[in-house]
Amino acid sequence: MNWLWHGNADVVFRTYDERKKFRRKKAALIFVISGVAVILLTLFFLFLSVGFDVDRIINDNGGITINEEESGLLSPKEVTGQKNILMYCTDDSDEKITFLCAVRFNMDSKQIKVFPISATEKILPLNSKNVNATSCYNHAGVLQLVESVEKYTGVEFDKYIGCKEGSIEGIVANFDELKFNFPDDMTFEKDSDSITFQSGSQTISDDAIYKILTYSADGNTTALRATLVISMFTQYFNEANIENRDNIYANIISQVYSDISYIDFVSYKDYLVVLASDQVEKQYSAVSTVEEFTS
Repeated sequence: MNWLWHGNADVVFRTYDERKKFRRKKAALIFVISGVAVILLTLFFLFLSVGFDVDRIINDNGGITINEEESGLLSPKEVTGQKNILMYCTDDSDEKITFLCAVRFNMDSKQIKVFPISATEKILPLNSKNVNATSCYNHAGVLQLVESVEKYTGVEFDKYIGCKEGSIEGIVANFDELKFNFPDDMTFEKDSDSITFQSGSQTISDDAIYKILTYSADGNTTALRATLVISMFTQYFNEANIENRDNIYANIISQVYSDISYIDFVSYKDYLVVLASDQVEKQYSAVSTVEEFTS
């Protein structure tokens, strides 16, 4: 390397190999900077596409917030298409499916169908035979359960959400008490514990919801539980809860197994507003066959 003194400055003359190496480093640096810029721009437009207000992404508490009109909940927008969700519950050992149902939100017809699926009957395809829901779950987890229910119903599910029995009370505690109509006097039992409900409409607590969903009883408890899920939808989807949806999501998501990400949840906002709005007429129904569910 040659040095040429000129005043007080040092001028460095590099060899050909050194200049070549320098150009490679410079090109690599430019490539990295360009890649980072592309990623940042992609995230920027992704946030815009799912409804974030970029000017208010970070609120005063340092959390993420959603763009809302100053007047409160936005008026319901016209939404189309449908979402199919698989809901399930396991015992606290996470080895046995105790509740399973498919839900279809059809925004074209404004119909919401709840289809309870037997957790004990051998009706779900797995390899070359039909098995019950627990066998599917124990074979390869929730993804196998989803796949088998998809084959059984012919419906592709957008998302799934499940929980252990012990988490039910903590989940429903995020909402007000529920009004529910019992068609008959019913007693639910498990081990040495039991709870009895008189026929007719009454307000039920978090503990009662947990027992209805997990205890045994005479009669068609599968259909009753589907009706209970519908009552949850019609009463829990209200304006106050939709406005408070970020907090509710944060409280619930840690207690469930789900592939519903926060960005998914944000993108469902217009669906939730329609479900909560009294301005939009909706039809909820519990169905008992695949044909009714898919029609």
